[in-house]
Amino acid sequence: MKWVLSVVLLGSTVGCDKTTMMGSVGGMCSGKSTGCVGGEYCLTMMPDGYCTADCTTSGTTAGCPEGSVCDTVNNVADGGTGTAIMCIKSCTVQSDCRQDAGQTCNGISGGSGKGCRPT
Repeated sequence: MKWVLSVVLLGSTVGCDKTTMMGSVGGMCSGKSTGCVGGEYCLTMMPDGYCTADCTTSGTTAGCPEGSVCDTVNNVADGGTGTAIMCIKSCTVQSDCRQDAGQTCNGISGGSGKGCRPT
């Protein structure tokens, strides 16, 4: 009987929405190739890291994992000069973003949605 219960609990964990898991776009990470899921990578210069993925069309979800959107942001990868296009976590209110990392829920370049912009 205990074995059956374990299988049911494991099955419910596997079905979690990846947009809420640590390590998905906008989530915390610790190294360029550790802590993020799928083909995402970590921006280590952000407080506690920032998982992201490459995309090409700002204002769309094309090329971004579920729960994220493509946006043009300050190029945090080289110290803030210029801009970069990358996937950021989608949001509707400020509390959807990581407060500890100073992320802000703002409008998306070229679109009508909002995203947790790294600062």
